[in-house]
Amino acid sequence: LLSDEEVAVASATLYTHLTTTAGELTYGFYVDKHAPTDGQTCWTRSMFKVGSPLRGYSGASSVGDKQFYEIQEWMADVQEDLQGFFGMKAEGFQALAGQSVNLGGVATKGGLDVNWFSIVMQNAEMMHTVANDTNMALFSMIFVWFWIVMHTGSFLIGSLGMLQIVLSLPVSLFIYRVIFRIWFFDTLQTLAIFVILGVGADDVFVMVDAWVQSRDEVPYGGGSDEDEEQILASKCDDKAFPVCCATCCCAGPCACKGHDPVRADWYVRRMEYAYSRAMKAVFNTSWTTAMAFFATAVSPIMPISTFGIYAALCIIMNYVFVMTLTPATIIIQEYYMEGTHGESSGEKQSSLPNCCWCCSGPNFGPFSDTVKGWTPPPPSKPEKVPIDEESKAIEKMKVSPCSPEGFINGYLNTMELKTQGGVRWFAISTVLALSAYGIFSCAASSQLTPPTEAEQWFPDNHIYSKALKSMDKFLSGDDDSYALFKVVYGMKGLDRSKYNVYIPAENRGETKYDSDFDLQPAAAQNAFLDACDTIRNYPCKEKGCQFGLLIRPNTTTCFLEEFQTWHYNTYAETTYDCTATEFYSRLTTFRETTAPKADPYGDWSTEIGMIDGELKFATIDSRMTMKVLQSVIVKRPISKIADNLVDDLVTTSTLNKPFQWTWDWVWYQTEEGLIIGLMLGMAIALPVAFATLIFATGNVVVSLYAIVSIGFVVASVLGACKAYLDWDLGIAESVAGVIVIGLAVDYTIHMGHMYDHASHEIGAQDREARFRFAVEKMGTTVFAGAITTAGSGMFLYFTVLLFFSKMATLIVFTIFFSFLYSFGFFMALLLLAGPEGDFGRIGYILESLGLRKKADYEKPASAAVVDEALAAPIGSGEVALKGDEDTNL
Repeated sequence: LLSDEEVAVASATLYTHLTTTAGELTYGFYVDKHAPTDGQTCWTRSMFKVGSPLRGYSGASSVGDKQFYEIQEWMADVQEDLQGFFGMKAEGFQALAGQSVNLGGVATKGGLDVNWFSIVMQNAEMMHTVANDTNMALFSMIFVWFWIVMHTGSFLIGSLGMLQIVLSLPVSLFIYRVIFRIWFFDTLQTLAIFVILGVGADDVFVMVDAWVQSRDEVPYGGGSDEDEEQILASKCDDKAFPVCCATCCCAGPCACKGHDPVRADWYVRRMEYAYSRAMKAVFNTSWTTAMAFFATAVSPIMPISTFGIYAALCIIMNYVFVMTLTPATIIIQEYYMEGTHGESSGEKQSSLPNCCWCCSGPNFGPFSDTVKGWTPPPPSKPEKVPIDEESKAIEKMKVSPCSPEGFINGYLNTMELKTQGGVRWFAISTVLALSAYGIFSCAASSQLTPPTEAEQWFPDNHIYSKALKSMDKFLSGDDDSYALFKVVYGMKGLDRSKYNVYIPAENRGETKYDSDFDLQPAAAQNAFLDACDTIRNYPCKEKGCQFGLLIRPNTTTCFLEEFQTWHYNTYAETTYDCTATEFYSRLTTFRETTAPKADPYGDWSTEIGMIDGELKFATIDSRMTMKVLQSVIVKRPISKIADNLVDDLVTTSTLNKPFQWTWDWVWYQTEEGLIIGLMLGMAIALPVAFATLIFATGNVVVSLYAIVSIGFVVASVLGACKAYLDWDLGIAESVAGVIVIGLAVDYTIHMGHMYDHASHEIGAQDREARFRFAVEKMGTTVFAGAITTAGSGMFLYFTVLLFFSKMATLIVFTIFFSFLYSFGFFMALLLLAGPEGDFGRIGYILESLGLRKKADYEKPASAAVVDEALAAPIGSGEVALKGDEDTNL
């Protein structure tokens, strides 16, 4: 160990040097920012460089090649050893959850707190964490399955509903890859699972609830005993249908299972009612959501665009499954499994005898000649059990206030409440309050800007987050901490005619070289040397630059300067005195026998581009004063300065204008593309949503109210990110922006469609009746869908990567504000100022303008008919497939 005196001398020398620019560049890497003034440092660090090629390889590794993955595996082993040495391995619940690093732990040894970091290690940790975090999808699936079972009251429908949601993923993947020919599938695509879980469950609820509500909406047997007899007679006359078994079963006793044609006909008409209503309702939301995701296909970022395409295909395939498998499952559940006569489900019964086609004996059977022409005895008439208003009120009181039906009861009672002056102050207050909040959110969301710091992937208590944040504490960084900057001559572009953007690791393109490029002429050499000087001294006053320069001092490698010195020492003449043949022959010798002064263990392969014995390109390498992993805000102005630098360089006939490049510009373009994609996606998705609303409601006024509500939802979600969480418009926010639109439209479209449907189904013309009809018929469906989508997204809170936890927040925010604005703003606005009669209807407007012939509208239903239709208890059939005694039907 050093003596105290030696330490004191070295320390004094170090801190003296730190007061100069040269000393800061040399020693600033090892001390914190306060060391020059405090005379001591609380932080210090070391760096270990790992080289390539590994044993068995002849060249350096490239991203994606075999050597790259071997290095990554080796570094992962080193990381595991470091975790074990410093006691940072995950234990207990963290280990059980599959995590590798002890989150929240402190690596301590010998009284020192230690952090470590490597890009390769971070990538390996990220891959492990992503694989582990996506396991949360399993818990989301279990939750959604459980909620479907609870809401429908059917294990079969819940299970097959979940199966069809899951099936939409591989079927969509087949279309995605085989038909669309998109082979790229990565981490981002897995987010489609959480989206389709919520959307798929909502579609199942719409179908099942429409079916159960059909019990009250579709009259049994056509509404009278005479209708039942006509149905029975038509079935008995139809030879394709089993002969009415009243002709056998009523002739004598037999043990058989019954088949009631009246009941079967009722089921057909109920399914027609439920299917037609659900088909349009689910189509409206599926179309809008799918189009919102398809809108991301315009994103210049390929993983984002392909995610949108895959998610949209999942939405479409789920719609197909919901409209095919779910109806069949419902019929199997109720018609075949709940009892052939419906006794177990408390259904209505035919007043006619059951039909049987299993009687035994030579003279009995469905096609027996013996029974032809036989007339069954008159059917017994069941007594009608009236349900008076008092019993209805008692049934309503039985509904739990915590249930979906209880919520809808309370919502209706509150919204429809009038004061003595006949004013609905509560509805007015909610509309005004949410309008004000929406305006505030618009202002807050407009303040979202690209991040001012590098994107953070791990939580604050992760060792890599700690290490990255500690780097800002140091006075200066090593050269590798700053962006590598290249000025390249001799390349004209890239031929990417064989490149498939969806297979990014293959056929990335062939370089097109400048045929005029020639460095041997004296004018070209002087221009190249002038470029080296210009690069070294180019000014930069932006926030991300240091020392007032674009390039760090003493980091520019100008091979022509070293070649000229070597050439003179070797041949006793300048490079200007050579012929072209001599120049390139000697340059080749220099390239193969020497190394850069700044990197004695390196070579000239990237600076002197010899291909097949010809100089095809040449580069000037340096390190920028801009650190790596900077934000868009920092990089944007510096990028423009770098472009200006290239414009200022001298060119000749054989040394054309070069281009500048740094890896940080690649990520910068990605971040800019995320923002552009978000803006374009919104510009497409919102008009599509409005067009869908026009199609769904057929009413301009309802559509305008709805699109304002959707706009407020999007603004509220993004505004909350800025106002409450102080987030920037980073990667997660950009990806989620269009997802928000897709999810935000569902509830509003459901409610708006049902408001319009009230006039067709029950003849309601006034806004109050339409409002109540829409809330009663679709309220609990929306309520259940909100719980499902939010619940499935909440499991992302248990992930490690901040990207996933941010997505959880954005999904939950979207569902919360969508639910709040659909009930508190949109429906309240319809109650207060919704269109009545034909006002705002597209057809009526066209007729008024003389653009369409007037149609013979149906007469509006009487007030008594409307009141009777609205008199059923809240939740009539809303909890599907349970007995009347359980659901208060």
